[in-house]
Amino acid sequence: MKNFFYNPSLYLAKSLIKPTSMVLLFCGSLLLQPQAQANITQQPEAQANFYPLLEAEFAYNRGEINQALKIYKKQALVQKSSDIFERALSLSLLHEDEQASLDFAYQWQQQHPDYKPVWFYVAHLALQTHDYALAKKNLNHILQYNPQANFEQVLENIYPSQEDEQKRLLVTLQQLNNDKNADLSILRAGLLLKFDYPENALVQVNNALHIEPYNSSYLLLKADILKKLGKTNKVLKLLIWARRKIPDEINLYTYEIRYRLFLQQQGSYGNQIKSAWR
Repeated sequence: MKNFFYNPSLYLAKSLIKPTSMVLLFCGSLLLQPQAQANITQQPEAQANFYPLLEAEFAYNRGEINQALKIYKKQALVQKSSDIFERALSLSLLHEDEQASLDFAYQWQQQHPDYKPVWFYVAHLALQTHDYALAKKNLNHILQYNPQANFEQVLENIYPSQEDEQKRLLVTLQQLNNDKNADLSILRAGLLLKFDYPENALVQVNNALHIEPYNSSYLLLKADILKKLGKTNKVLKLLIWARRKIPDEINLYTYEIRYRLFLQQQGSYGNQIKSAWR
């Protein structure tokens, strides 16, 4: 069961949010809820809580980004509302750096440690900012709740460019002690292969393929690992099996062609090349 409590819309905010329409969409969504509508029209305190949200949206629409963010972040913490928090965080992701977004998300998380989507948000931002201790803590929370949780978006754009940070990321992933999550196993496998641990990488990619046996990206990574191990016959057998099982995946054909040409140039397995498409 994947993606059962993680709302990916927050990570699409950069392409979906339009300032002009968000005033009506966000504030209107609150008013359309009968209970909220009754509270706002009948209780002075509820009115006092609602007016800052209008102020923040209109400030944002006028281009006063810092003012809108200041109000939204404050109201998310004061009103303890997940809707306001996600609106504030989406704006932070648009207009602030990852560290500022992480600081806000983590502050809100301290008030609401059981709010599951924030585990994903904080894990993603912690990975982006290389705060691996915090990332590990939140990834473990998620894995305890659902060992096969979808980490595709959590792991998006988190791969560090510096080798020392890549090693820290690998250590963090190794400490999670989970072999039931394909996304994590594949990331481990890629890092292990990079740092010349192909045997360990093979274990991880096999874990992922046990969960998703017909994922062409996983199969090609396994082929890379087998190549590193010098297992030419196993590479060819894997590619032949894979393209028979998922014949519409063009990448499998092109990979096999390039590999057979490479073998021919190396003077190896010439008889294998003649039977490429058997």
